[in-house]
Amino acid sequence: MNINNNEFFVIFLIGLAIVLLLSFTIIVFVIAYQKRMLNEKLKREKLEVVYQQKMLEATLISQENERGRIAADLHDSVGAMLSTIRLSLHAAEGQLKENNLFASSKQMLDETIETIRRISRDLLPINLEKFGLSFTLQEMAERVTLSGKVKVSFTEVGNKKEIKKEKEVQLFRIIQELMNNALKHSGASEVIVNMNWSDSLNIKVKDNGKGFELPVSTELHTMETGVGLHSINLRIKLLNGTFHIHTEKEKGSEFLITIPL
Repeated sequence: MNINNNEFFVIFLIGLAIVLLLSFTIIVFVIAYQKRMLNEKLKREKLEVVYQQKMLEATLISQENERGRIAADLHDSVGAMLSTIRLSLHAAEGQLKENNLFASSKQMLDETIETIRRISRDLLPINLEKFGLSFTLQEMAERVTLSGKVKVSFTEVGNKKEIKKEKEVQLFRIIQELMNNALKHSGASEVIVNMNWSDSLNIKVKDNGKGFELPVSTELHTMETGVGLHSINLRIKLLNGTFHIHTEKEKGSEFLITIPL
């Protein structure tokens, strides 16, 4: 009887060991499978992020190329034609002066030429290529201030670091879009643009305008695109930066951008 009990006990232990081993094997298999699926998911998400970033980069490059083409057409074709018309008016100055047609025509033509130059400069800022971001922003601030509509101040602090031209173009477009928003929508009388160089590039664009109400969602892509925040956010994402907004109705707006260097 004792022998049977011992044999039964041994068989029980062996069976229990087999069950435990199978359970352990199944658990290890499940964990390994879940880990493998998680790695696959992460890999797919990473590939998706890379794909989206490449698509975004291609879109922005395409936009810049198109801006350059339009700017060249405006400068070379439309600008040249307007200059020719201006020379023709000068040639006919004596005949036109009698009824003041020359003065009014010349003024309209001069304003049109200046408008074409401004549009061409905004589409393809030559100074950005020649002199860099800081000079171009200073020139833009002075030009807007001279227009008499809004006072724009540009300041720069910290030790300036060399950055790629492609990144400078994206940064210029971001600040240009924020400036345009302030000029067109905020009703501001003053805009401050500040660049602070440290371990990262910190950009602040602040206006004393009417401000606006931020939506409940903090996702910028869900915001109203009329203020250009969506395109700004896309460019900042391409630069691996962050974007924060502080605004209150009738108390102005402050846009803070941080770009790693």
